[in-house]
Amino acid sequence: MYSAGYLKDAFAVIAFIIAFFFVTKIRDLNKIRPFILVCLGLAIIADGVFTIFPEINGSIGYNTASYLVIAAMAVYLFLCTHLLRFI
Repeated sequence: MYSAGYLKDAFAVIAFIIAFFFVTKIRDLNKIRPFILVCLGLAIIADGVFTIFPEINGSIGYNTASYLVIAAMAVYLFLCTHLLRFI
């Protein structure tokens, strides 16, 4: 079984690849500045929580780490769907 930290890091790689795609395709980055800042904020919060509280870096289940990872994924995917209108 994968740990919540592993899933968070795996999702981060995918999210950074998607962000790289958006940044290279959009000419005026000021249009997506809020998106970039929210995504960076999510990354800082997620990594910060796992750094400050390493004990939550456990397996996926009904625990804080799982909820944090799922919430970050949901917010990011929601923002990506709204960002598509700028491409």
